[in-house]
Amino acid sequence: QTILYASIVAQQLQQPVAPCLFYVHKTADEKYSPYLQIAKKTILDVRQPLAEGDEPLASAFMAQLKSVVSELFDPEVPFRQVEKTEICNLCPYRLLCGR
Repeated sequence: QTILYASIVAQQLQQPVAPCLFYVHKTADEKYSPYLQIAKKTILDVRQPLAEGDEPLASAFMAQLKSVVSELFDPEVPFRQVEKTEICNLCPYRLLCGR
């Protein structure tokens, strides 16, 4: 979600935007950093690629998001419940699906 928001702001402002997660209870820790890390790389600008030769993070993220949303709304793709039912123990929607 933070990558989506950072991508939108970066596109509108045309400047670097770093996606961050703020954990209030951790902010006093000297080692705490709100910046996201992907593959041990700190993301300081969603417009930059993760690695040389890659597309920008924002572009890759948006392409993946569009793919997932398209699949969700595709009537040809049936709904499948998870195979590992232990995941359902913590799911707030487990009563809706009967697990």
